[in-house]
Amino acid sequence: MNRVIFSIAMVVLLASCIQLETITNQSVLHKQYTKYQSLLSKGDSSAAIDMLSKRNIDDLTSHSSKEEFFKYFPVISTINQVFLEEQGGFEVTNDRSGCLTVFGIDSSKEPTSMNMEYVSEEGAWKLDYVQVMYHGSMSELPKKAKCPTRM
Repeated sequence: MNRVIFSIAMVVLLASCIQLETITNQSVLHKQYTKYQSLLSKGDSSAAIDMLSKRNIDDLTSHSSKEEFFKYFPVISTINQVFLEEQGGFEVTNDRSGCLTVFGIDSSKEPTSMNMEYVSEEGAWKLDYVQVMYHGSMSELPKKAKCPTRM
């Protein structure tokens, strides 16, 4: 009986720490992603860089300059160009980090998804890592949020 109560308590505790949802207009990570894409599309790389995690900004400035953003981060700096048509996505968050997966059709009209990891820093969600995945068919597109695999 104690094990059952303990198991239920653990499930409730984990459920309160993790929020999993299909993307809506209210999804916090998707809002950040959309804002970041807009800044890139407008050519405002300085404001886009400010939306990156401290680790990324430190890495960029210690090895290069902010002017080298597009060379130093070829994926992060061009995520606004991945999708011809974004079709949906999912996100999962806790109080320190979160993952956003968006999917759709890329410029070659192939099924594609992006897995993005965000970290909470100074009261804001900052983009930390991005992984672009190409799929053989629409049925292979993700069905839930997936954190990127770091290479």
